[in-house]
Amino acid sequence: MSTDRPIGCDAAREALGPDPEARPGDARSAAAYEHYGGCEACRRYYRVQRALSQRLRRLAHAVGDAPAWLAERVRTALAGEGVRRRRRRLFAAGGATVLSAAAVGLFAVVASNDSTLQLVQPLAREAHIGLARPTSIESTDTTVLRAWLEHEVGYAVAIPSISEAEVVGATVAEMDGVRGAAVVYRYRGSALTYFDLPAAEPSRSWTGRAPVTSASADGYQVALWTEDGGARAVAAPMPRAEVVKVAKECREKAARAGS
Repeated sequence: MSTDRPIGCDAAREALGPDPEARPGDARSAAAYEHYGGCEACRRYYRVQRALSQRLRRLAHAVGDAPAWLAERVRTALAGEGVRRRRRRLFAAGGATVLSAAAVGLFAVVASNDSTLQLVQPLAREAHIGLARPTSIESTDTTVLRAWLEHEVGYAVAIPSISEAEVVGATVAEMDGVRGAAVVYRYRGSALTYFDLPAAEPSRSWTGRAPVTSASADGYQVALWTEDGGARAVAAPMPRAEVVKVAKECREKAARAGS
């Protein structure tokens, strides 16, 4: 080691910033890079970053039908990611942060009618698979599920308590190489899936315009919003009003917990 004190995952990711390869030659960064080289969790974390960045850049080309002001904001934000190398904390409020443009890009796609399915269909597909995926766990114990999810996705996941719903398990959602957490509930006789997806620093002006956005795909209603620097979604084969109601409940409870 290049320092007498060992360095953990949080400190290593903070020292390395958004790009572990672009590192200055100081002792702290050298220790962080050495940790990164031997830590599968950190390497997986940066693979998620790279995959999400690539997905967002592809989505940036699909916002042509979004409002001009929003499309321009997304493109500007994504362009800025390519040249920014400033150091910043990678963990905040119990969740991982990834790219400052991520939530802007994700929700800009929802704003475009022609591009909505590019985001909603993968979520509907993941909700349909549910606990049938090999990487899943069945349990009603939220403590067990939180520990399992953090091990699998590399960040802490808050599991919301949903009225009239019972937690039945959790799984890892995989979309274009991005791994996110999915919690499965039994709600009024149907399976309902809550997604906690890696993203970062949503645009305040955009989230103010649409606190919860909804769309449908393949028989599933999907409601999306941003929370604590990340992207959230609820999906179920149920009427839109019910799914949006659950999304708003999750969002409001999280806001009260964080206040």
